[in-house]
Amino acid sequence: MKRILVLIFAAAMVLLCGCSAMMEKEYLSITEYETGTAQQDSGEIGVISSYSALMNTLEKMVQQHQSTVQLQFNNYAGNISDDLAEAGWQLKQNSALGAYMVDYISYDISRIVTYYQATVYINYARTAQDMADIRTIGANRISNTVVDAVSAGEEKLVMQVYTTMSDANDMAQRIENALIEAPQKVAVIPVIDVTVYPDRDSHDIFEVDFDYGEAQVPQMQVQLRSAIESAAERISRDEQYSIAVLAAGLVGDLCTYEPGDLDGTAYDALVLGAGGSRAVSMAYSAICAEKGLNVRVVSGLKNNEQHYWCLVKIGDSWYHADISEAMNLSAEDVFLRTDSEMVRSFRWDELAYPSCDGVSFIKQAENSAAQSEIKKVEEN
Repeated sequence: MKRILVLIFAAAMVLLCGCSAMMEKEYLSITEYETGTAQQDSGEIGVISSYSALMNTLEKMVQQHQSTVQLQFNNYAGNISDDLAEAGWQLKQNSALGAYMVDYISYDISRIVTYYQATVYINYARTAQDMADIRTIGANRISNTVVDAVSAGEEKLVMQVYTTMSDANDMAQRIENALIEAPQKVAVIPVIDVTVYPDRDSHDIFEVDFDYGEAQVPQMQVQLRSAIESAAERISRDEQYSIAVLAAGLVGDLCTYEPGDLDGTAYDALVLGAGGSRAVSMAYSAICAEKGLNVRVVSGLKNNEQHYWCLVKIGDSWYHADISEAMNLSAEDVFLRTDSEMVRSFRWDELAYPSCDGVSFIKQAENSAAQSEIKKVEEN
């Protein structure tokens, strides 16, 4: 009898253990979850009922730099495995943040009674700090952002920009133009390399690498600032026309023009004492700006060859001022001229720069000379 009782007790224990194990296996704890959100590696389960909710969840995983999330597919209309593969591909191809941050995405799918559960793993190509370093800006902030980065000697800049800019070359050119038009802040224009994410039509993350070579940017910035201030102090006049004329002569005194050199900045012209048309134009722009004049550096063509010159605003009108050529030629040939007076030999993007359609200084001089001759005749 005792043996029977022992066997019955043992059998009961086996049944109880089996029942406990079976209950533990079948038990599922579901916490309330907002559709389309991802939890921070907590093991909580996100309920997915549509492809759009799946895409939204993966995007939020990347935004939060999550590595793992569990997804529960309830009443899902579609092939879960195919849709997970497609969503991962779309994230890498069409999402700028996904293309920039994600290395690859993998997943495991399990059938649990009446639904499917997937564990999604995202392997990142970059760190959470890399993502935090992305600067989200409007297109109108590109110039200031890149100028600040280069003047500080930064070697990398990543911008998320909503723009219609077509490719990396366009962005590189825009960055170079912005640096040229900031001669007071930019001592050296680095080699610019731009990568776009994704490399498709909807570009909005631009990874920019700056190569300064051996340039000591901080020291050069200090030297440039000192040279600009020193040059500006030599101009004692306050009238806009006088400043424009005296600044041109001052650049000629401080710098030797090197016609074949298309690189360089105001640093080369004012600190090193020599430079091509870009360096001379940036030097002139920097001095005029220090004295309160509005000046822009133009990148264009002279006799179908790359050339740089300036636009300077006097009163309400803009005028062309080719300082480098004025150092070789008679200043009246290339200094303070209107568009119509420059168009014979010069070409530029007329949409990118203000029109120079003010009163011609040539005609003013001609009229003044004519009036002088008339007065002499009358006096005689």
